[in-house]
Amino acid sequence: MNFRVMCERELHASGSGDFSLRDPEAIPFLFPSRYCRSDRLRQQAQDLFGHLKTTHAIASAVSDWIFEHVSYVGGSSGETCSVIETFEQR
Repeated sequence: MNFRVMCERELHASGSGDFSLRDPEAIPFLFPSRYCRSDRLRQQAQDLFGHLKTTHAIASAVSDWIFEHVSYVGGSSGETCSVIETFEQR
């Protein structure tokens, strides 16, 4: 027996400040990668931003945190540097 389901849905921003997901093909780009090991930063992210309720509030807080805690210095990292090294060396 074969069973196949196809679902196409467009999500829109709600009044709560949530982002919309118009292109489900973008979802894989949200997964951990060799440069952004988000799975290894899950607990730190929860500690810093877990109290926030909307995706917009979380994204804004992450952006603000990066601006306040990370210095962009040309030549200070190479092509193998990941978010883990950046987070630990800040």
